[in-house]
Amino acid sequence: ESSPWTTNQGDEWLKMANFKVTLDGGQSVGTAYQRMPYGPFGRQLYGQTNPDARGQLFVDPGKLLEIFRAARNKGWTLTAHVQGGAAIDILVDTFEKLDREKPIGPTRSHVMHGSFMSLETIQKMKRIGVMIDAQAAWLHLDGPALSRVFGIQNMRYFFPLRTYIDNGIPVAGGSDHMLGHDKNLAVNPFNPFLNMWMAITRKTTEGVVVYPEECVTREEALKMYTVWAAYQEFSEKYKGSIERGKVADLVVIDRDFMTCPVDDIRKIEPLMTIVNGKTLYAAKGI
Repeated sequence: ESSPWTTNQGDEWLKMANFKVTLDGGQSVGTAYQRMPYGPFGRQLYGQTNPDARGQLFVDPGKLLEIFRAARNKGWTLTAHVQGGAAIDILVDTFEKLDREKPIGPTRSHVMHGSFMSLETIQKMKRIGVMIDAQAAWLHLDGPALSRVFGIQNMRYFFPLRTYIDNGIPVAGGSDHMLGHDKNLAVNPFNPFLNMWMAITRKTTEGVVVYPEECVTREEALKMYTVWAAYQEFSEKYKGSIERGKVADLVVIDRDFMTCPVDDIRKIEPLMTIVNGKTLYAAKGI
């Protein structure tokens, strides 16, 4: 309660963002808090000894509500790391309770990751105005193993980008980069074009397209990493698109994103990077 900081404090270059809680663990290590047990594959992939294990929940729902209420009343945008379906449900239920006290939508609070989503929870998000911060490349890397653990039928709403968009929920694209310096091989890959390609194709490392009905268009994938991302952080008035009155932040790329073969999107490289009208990077020969 004594913190002097709140969301948006700062300037265009550096400002406070969200009040974040880590609610569960990770899907790749078997600690994401799921609606169903990890089962026999939990032992094989994660070394779990209890076939009924559902992962880990780090914050009690009642405590989460108390924490978030205090943060919201201080002016913070609220979010939480959630990957497992049960953790996602707890987070959105908490947002719903706060929304009954005071509308949560204007805070631009959001679900961070939200890997194992459900249609019911998406409809709650739509109703109360909660956004999503998604990392499409996770399906590319983790999809094969997770499909074996939970069954492909339980991957129906794994990063359901099309369903979000069709329900009017802005999708901010991100990487959640953790370890490594290779933009395509790091944990997690931070190449935005790999992430956009994955949002468009939903193709795993094994070449399987997981629920193609959740694919987005090229324009929608681009919005995830530009205008919608800017909107989530209250920056849409000065960045996120190239137009008069906004800062000149843009990148020149080596092929046409909208017309190149779809599998070439992941191969796109920058030729020039311009920030606030100044060229900060130019490829050799440019």
